[in-house]
Amino acid sequence: MKQTERRGYPYPECDPPVQKDASDAIQIKQLADAINTDVQTLRNQISDEMAYPDCAKIFANGIVTTESDFNVVYTGFSWNNRAGLWDPARGGFTIQRSGWYLVMGYVFAASTLNLHLRSRLTLNGAPRGNWQGYSRNTTGITNQAQQLFYSLHLDQGDFLTNQIRHAAPGTSITFGSRLELVRILAG
Repeated sequence: MKQTERRGYPYPECDPPVQKDASDAIQIKQLADAINTDVQTLRNQISDEMAYPDCAKIFANGIVTTESDFNVVYTGFSWNNRAGLWDPARGGFTIQRSGWYLVMGYVFAASTLNLHLRSRLTLNGAPRGNWQGYSRNTTGITNQAQQLFYSLHLDQGDFLTNQIRHAAPGTSITFGSRLELVRILAG
């Protein structure tokens, strides 16, 4: 049987020569089955990519340290819709499927010191992107926060977390962080 050019659907021939061992009913069924399979595949892709993209949000609370430059190890998650995306053993994200991701988050510190709080991503243990920030304290407010936003291509198996940097080394400060991502485009 001939096939459609773009989707490869088999279709019965209207003009001879017609295969002698194939009935028209079988050819019509093969066409219907091919269309059904293709439509189901498209439906699954739409559901997977648009309705339920890979996404997760992780958190770390009560990080007490005197270091002024350190990697965040995430200890919990708020949501995680792709098995293995949040990697509790490593304390960050392990990418399950390659694609373009939107990564968002924030870090915060309980301090009235002028911390100049900053954050940036680390990808596979190496710094990725620029330091986001500076935050600055406001009189009477003990919590300082700094946001981060990135869109980047990540490959399957990549490990992602972030670093915190501040301007008060040697001072014991309590930090927290949130990091979330959503896959916005497959590939």
